[in-house]
Amino acid sequence: MANKPKLLVITSIYPNNIEPHSGRFNEQQIIALQKFFDLRVLAPVPWFPFIGLFKKWAEFSQANQVDRIETRNGIMVYHPKYFVIPKIARCLYGFLYLFSILGLTIKIHKEFRFQAVYGLWLYPDSFASVLLSKLLKKPIILKTLGSDINYSTKYFLRRRMILYTLKKAGKVIAVSKALKNAMINMGVPETKIKVIYNGVNHDMFKPINMALARGKLNIPLDKKIVLFIGTLKPVKGLIYLIDAFYKLSYEIDDLVLIIIGGGIEEKLIKEKIKGYGLEKRIIMAGIMEHKEIPIWMNASDIFCLPSLSEGVPNVVLEALSSGKPVVATNVGGVSEVITAREYGILVESKDSQALASAIKEALEGKWDSSKLSAYAKKFSWNESGELLSREI
Repeated sequence: MANKPKLLVITSIYPNNIEPHSGRFNEQQIIALQKFFDLRVLAPVPWFPFIGLFKKWAEFSQANQVDRIETRNGIMVYHPKYFVIPKIARCLYGFLYLFSILGLTIKIHKEFRFQAVYGLWLYPDSFASVLLSKLLKKPIILKTLGSDINYSTKYFLRRRMILYTLKKAGKVIAVSKALKNAMINMGVPETKIKVIYNGVNHDMFKPINMALARGKLNIPLDKKIVLFIGTLKPVKGLIYLIDAFYKLSYEIDDLVLIIIGGGIEEKLIKEKIKGYGLEKRIIMAGIMEHKEIPIWMNASDIFCLPSLSEGVPNVVLEALSSGKPVVATNVGGVSEVITAREYGILVESKDSQALASAIKEALEGKWDSSKLSAYAKKFSWNESGELLSREI
């Protein structure tokens, strides 16, 4: 497409050289948009300068090691620092975000005359993006991902700011019908909201021989493998999966749980595993590059996601595309993917006994990996990008 329109994407949930795993689903959709737009990505990194005084907030010092500008998949990405006061005065984050990126955005606009703004994650990212678009007189489209509606709107001031953000946007993209309904209930006009599901990289995530996958990872074939992939934070509900696994450890001798990811609950999870005496049966594999995930998917028997809140988690789509059944909690838009028993089993959140029963049922069940993978083909990044391009 000659003379493609120019689009500026603004989101802090995006990969960088320090956190290459962050926001991989956002990056994949942006890559799909390259067919339709000339793109630049503004991906600020939260920063707090007084880490020496408050070492528990050390994660906010990582901004000092992030490359300020990089090119990823042919797209120029900017990573300015935006000032935050960790855990305090979150209602100010949107304004701090705006002040931190304003000068750089004006500079980008002078060099790259973008015609529209696409904001991902409602607060603080899209709140600041809306104010910025008004200053620059540019149309803006927003995307809500899940917790920005399901969690942040529980707080009075943030809810008001998010509602303002949604009402000022030209259009809002939701990754699930559940999120669309939540926004309608907040007072956002239904005509403004479009549901566009995320996709899967089917070239990466596809069934391969389990024995081959386990051979590469040195995992014995006589084990039953339950796999979890995600950020180790409370909303992912991993403590309930550990509780469920403890119950199952008395019933299934060859059961192993593999946890891929890192985050603020890592220490708590390790202590819980040690308290149960499960150090040899639960493997904390750490953070991995996205390209490493398919081999672990194919080495597992089932994938489990015990979240307390979700949009439509890409990792569920990737598991299905790899031919693996899913055991998950019935939250957010998960039921819009796991629509039938032939794709997986859903349970209520925070119920470790129900989760244990579902995992056992899934391990004992017969699953058609080719059918699971074929079903996942309906979720495509190319289609997601094309549908989104029509709304911008």
